[in-house]
Amino acid sequence: MDRDISAALSRTLASDLDFQGEFAFHKTLQDLGIVGLPLSPAVAQQVIAKCVQAPFGKGERTVVDKDVRDTWEMDALKVQFCNPAWNTFMDRVIREVCATLGVNFDASKPRAELYKLLVYETGSHSEKANGMFASIIVVLPSQFEGGDAYTSHAGVKRVFKSSRIHSMNHTSVLAWYTDVLHEIKPITSGFRFVLAYNLVHTTTSLRPALSSTDGATAKLRKIFHNYSMANLSASALKGSDAHIMALLDTLAKEIGFSLGLANLELRQSGAADDDGHDHYRRDKYGYGEEDSEDDQEVDFMEISDTTLEVSNFVDPEGHPIDDCDLQVDDDGSLQEEITANGDYEQDYEGYMGNVGHYRHSVLVIWPRWSSLGGGNSDRRAIGGLERLQMLDGDKPTAQELEDFQYLCGSVKYMTDEQETAMERLFGAAVTWNDVNLWTAACKACCGPDMSLSSLTEEDLQDACANFGFGVLAHSLGPVIVGHNSNVQRLEFIQSLQGLIGADEDSSESAEIDAFVTKMRTEVLDNLRQYSSAEELKTFTNEILTEGGAQMLRDRLLPQIEKLATVHNLVHLGQYLDWLHDLWTTNTAPVDDADKMACKEVITKLLEIIMRMKELFIPKTTNVTSDAHRSIYARQPPVPEGDPSTAIALIGQCLDYDNPQLAVKLVDQISTSAVQHANDPVKGQLVPGILLSLVPAAKRMFETCKPPLEAPVSLNKMAGTAIDTKFRLLAGTGLTAVKKEDVACMLDVAKGLDNAGALLERVISGLKALPWSDEGWAACLEEFHGRRTIGSSDLFNTLVPDMSKTYADKVALQRSAGYYGSSAHLSIEQLSPIMKLCYETGGAEVFSTLMGRVLGSTMPVESHLVPLILILKEMAGKYRVDLAVAPFASPIRDIVSKWMAVVLGKKPKLEQVKQYAEEVKKIRCSCAHCLQVVRFLQSPDQESSTLSRIGANAVKHVIGLQVGRMGRFVQYETVRTTPQSLKVQKNAEIVRASRWKGLLAKGRQVLQSIGDDPTLRNIWGNAYVSALGPLLTKEQLEYAQHPRKAAPVDPRDIIEIDSD
Repeated sequence: MDRDISAALSRTLASDLDFQGEFAFHKTLQDLGIVGLPLSPAVAQQVIAKCVQAPFGKGERTVVDKDVRDTWEMDALKVQFCNPAWNTFMDRVIREVCATLGVNFDASKPRAELYKLLVYETGSHSEKANGMFASIIVVLPSQFEGGDAYTSHAGVKRVFKSSRIHSMNHTSVLAWYTDVLHEIKPITSGFRFVLAYNLVHTTTSLRPALSSTDGATAKLRKIFHNYSMANLSASALKGSDAHIMALLDTLAKEIGFSLGLANLELRQSGAADDDGHDHYRRDKYGYGEEDSEDDQEVDFMEISDTTLEVSNFVDPEGHPIDDCDLQVDDDGSLQEEITANGDYEQDYEGYMGNVGHYRHSVLVIWPRWSSLGGGNSDRRAIGGLERLQMLDGDKPTAQELEDFQYLCGSVKYMTDEQETAMERLFGAAVTWNDVNLWTAACKACCGPDMSLSSLTEEDLQDACANFGFGVLAHSLGPVIVGHNSNVQRLEFIQSLQGLIGADEDSSESAEIDAFVTKMRTEVLDNLRQYSSAEELKTFTNEILTEGGAQMLRDRLLPQIEKLATVHNLVHLGQYLDWLHDLWTTNTAPVDDADKMACKEVITKLLEIIMRMKELFIPKTTNVTSDAHRSIYARQPPVPEGDPSTAIALIGQCLDYDNPQLAVKLVDQISTSAVQHANDPVKGQLVPGILLSLVPAAKRMFETCKPPLEAPVSLNKMAGTAIDTKFRLLAGTGLTAVKKEDVACMLDVAKGLDNAGALLERVISGLKALPWSDEGWAACLEEFHGRRTIGSSDLFNTLVPDMSKTYADKVALQRSAGYYGSSAHLSIEQLSPIMKLCYETGGAEVFSTLMGRVLGSTMPVESHLVPLILILKEMAGKYRVDLAVAPFASPIRDIVSKWMAVVLGKKPKLEQVKQYAEEVKKIRCSCAHCLQVVRFLQSPDQESSTLSRIGANAVKHVIGLQVGRMGRFVQYETVRTTPQSLKVQKNAEIVRASRWKGLLAKGRQVLQSIGDDPTLRNIWGNAYVSALGPLLTKEQLEYAQHPRKAAPVDPRDIIEIDSD
């Protein structure tokens, strides 16, 4: 078998077809005469006044757009010819045009029909127009310039000029096939006067008949016979001439293959081989401006991208073939062909590169068994339909019988023509009075997966009249029994009742009744695989009508159970709901046996669904694009179990009065959950399903009528949910625990007999995870929330223990950089921790936390002292006296730390007085000595440097001051150029000079705590001993003699004595 049919077709079409015609024609004639012409400008304007602007087709609309077609037209009905020689002239033109275009004049008998009279004035132009088979353009004598016709077909381009020096007394004739691309260039001066004719074939042939193709036809028949039988892919056939198309279509209808037409576009892009200075765009048909010396085609330096696309895929009749499977698998030959002969358009963008478009029309051929084009592309079947439509005898010819058999084999693949094919098959069998052919048509048109409605009542009446119902029943029985549609079988059987005539007592009527009864019994006892609830409803109604619920239970229910699969469970559930509603709303009296049968049917259907339905399924989520994220951050989402299916099924059992099945289902789910818990896939679904299912199921049992006790297996199910959840969280840390996860785990334990044990398991699971301050705090808040709303006394024991764990483990320092450094918590970070510990753990846990804070290395002034305000705020919020636990102790400790670290021991003030006296004795008024004196008198500075004052100045200052200030100050010469001098106070002098300021700051700290009575309450008997240095004389006096005078508020003190 020759598999390379593309090569064989090319050879045959290139060498054996003797068609030598042209796609266009042009000739200038001189012997016609003037015929009232030439057209003068004045007459031209008169003609235009009677014309309208020529429209053009745009999609399904006809529009006027002068940018596309700037032409005046007059309808043919308004044009008359007074010269008797005109018709003779046109007859001669038609024959000459046909000879040039390769049209067999005798076979096609073409006729020229005047279409329009056209006037092109200066500036007018026209693009492609649609004709019939071909168009003839007669350019009558007139003075004009321009209006050249540019034609293009199959890669060949031709230009016809009709504006010559003698256009005033010459008539030009142009003609071209309708699929030839053509464009009329603008008129540059004068008026162009045109008669447009449509060249119409008057025979039934699709295309012009070919003169001699016997040899090519034989070769093509052999090629396509092999092609139609072989399992090959579609191949492109070059050339789309009309005579080749007609020949191939004839063979397609004879042999059986498919044809289509399409546009093929090759797009190339890359760097242009030029100097980058000019920008040039070729026009639509590959032509530049006429006589332009600058027009040039820019070659590619390098082609970087090449695409080959197919568009406008249609069948020979022009109907679109919407098929996304049509792709180009090119070995290079198509590209070579289209670049050699296709229409070319170039977009040159200078430095941005060059883009070239090649366009070509192609003929597409593919076997009829291919899915390409759907079921409407089998030309052999279309030919058979055409021939069966014209039957004129009561016996089939060999060709008609072959067509009949071919259609029987292909009718099931048809789409648009399927109904027509069925009608003609049944009609042909009746016309030929052949019951065997009618039976064959039944098998072909009413196959197991086809519609029985294709056999209409009219077809049945005709067959019954011709063959008798007995013979008809012999043909219909196997069709009904073998069909796969439950509903169609019953409907078809019912339709047979329409065959009973007016005489219902006739033997044929009885025969029909017996056949219908037999087939009905056969169908009802042989339910096919059902794919909708409607099928079961139809069968149910039939059986309930015949024998009630007991027959439904005994006859249909076993079939439903046998055919139940995971694929039709949805339909089975819909059927169950319908059946329950049917029996619930039925007001007709029903005996006890039927009531019991109804309950048994409902129970059995529920058991079937319970046995087969998959309850551990993931939720359906919408996947959103994360293209903006780093590829290193992308991780597949963890599937979450969907509890809705299980909850709905439990509710269905309770609603349908089957509580025992609801309990059984809960037990079944609990057992399955344990089995799935360690499964790497289904184990991830267990928590999401059970954590929602347990409280929902408990609520359903408690609220049903009458209320029922929740199954004991819910306790086990809750434990499985909690354990599986923590098993999945193992290794992720508390940071992965969501607050809603904790809420679900607490909800699942609510109201269960083992609630206490379940809560302990939750806490144990949380403790086993890697620690996270934020994670534990979130869990603690959730637990505490349950305690505050009075959910259970269990939380009153568990929450303080969790709070104590938090107070013991919460970090007081956080990472502060990339190199492992850490920093103390800020006041803003520490405040919520303090409040959470107090709210959840009370005074004891709060004291534990404050003990850790005060025992840490937190800076006193920047961290600890500001906590006093936080403590005061908390005492006010929680309505606790600041002088009692747990707030008094940390306040005392903070003040004590401040006095020890910041204030320190009281300096020797006598030494300070001596220091001050010595400074006053420095009498030198030089700039350097004055600078040193100012430094010595400053209470804040510890050292000062006199930079680059020179050796003499250093020596002068040291010599003058060391003897007097040496006990209090160190003078150091710094070896710079020139020399510098560093003066440093000793520590005792510095502290003594700051003492007054420190006392003021300390008294401000006490002031931030409260008034004097508050301070005495906080410190009690240790008031004086602990705060002595910070107390004023009045405070000390009142502390010693409380009845003598009221203490002075520290805020009223303006000046503080140094002692």
